[in-house]
Amino acid sequence: MSAKITRRPAARFDVLEAAAYIAKDNVEAALRFADSVRETEELLAATPGIGTPRDFAWPGLAGMRSHGVRNFRNYIIFYIPRESGIEIVRVLHGARDLPALSGEG
Repeated sequence: MSAKITRRPAARFDVLEAAAYIAKDNVEAALRFADSVRETEELLAATPGIGTPRDFAWPGLAGMRSHGVRNFRNYIIFYIPRESGIEIVRVLHGARDLPALSGEG
């Protein structure tokens, strides 16, 4: 049985928003981005320990890890390993104010 990938609504929206932004200049790149997000999520589900541990004070983010999207390293997948797989919390561009988005800033 393969590991389960659960996406929070904000993470789904993040991917759609980023793909729409990329598509303004290059539709094919936007499609590659969406594919790369899915492929990276599958890699993380199979090997959840490869991401970088993140330390947020908010208890809802305990155990958070992050990993760059394959071929789109400016985008970061934030996820929490779970017993059945991983939970994708957000997919954000690295230039975003991450502490503010997490409630830390």
